Amino acid sequence: MTMTAASATLNSGAILLTNGASLKIGNGTGIATFNISNGVLRTDNDLRVGALNRSVGRLNLAQGRVDVGFEFYVADEVGSTGAVVVTGGTIEATNAAANTRIGQRGNGLLILSNGLVHFDDVSVGRHDTSRGSLLVVGGDFECGTLSIGRFSNAVGMVTVAGGVLNVVDGSLYVGREGNGSLTNL
Repeated sequence: MTMTAASATLNSGAILLTNGASLKIGNGTGIATFNISNGVLRTDNDLRVGALNRSVGRLNLAQGRVDVGFEFYVADEVGSTGAVVVTGGTIEATNAAANTRIGQRGNGLLILSNGLVHFDDVSVGRHDTSRGSLLVVGGDFECGTLSIGRFSNAVGMVTVAGGVLNVVDGSLYVGREGNGSLTNL
């Protein structure tokens, strides 16, 4: 399922992407926005927000849940922009080996003000062209391992101004090989 220069809202019910299906929000020119005010979005494969070069993708979760089966990339490709805003509800991996990249190769942002975000391996600023930002102002952000500025020339910034950043059973790397900052206000 691909959204290009479109806007969609899920008020209730469920969207289930199965048999290897993935969702790309922002997969071309224009801005694509997916708003979830309640209900369930589940993919047994990838969820990519800002998937292609020059694409802009936005995912807004107010209530409900988003279940990701495999990879969760925010700003997947060079020149892409992706933003995820969680004001309530839950985003989590259904597969323990799922990876999350906030700024895979583009400019990615995840803001958590309420709710739960739970993944195993999280990178904020992954590759050399990436700029990733994670802002936790409320809610609970849980992960196994957190790398901020993962590879050479990547830039990652994490700010905790409320809520909880919980790294469980893993490691926390700030500037692992790239440029990273962690600020706790």
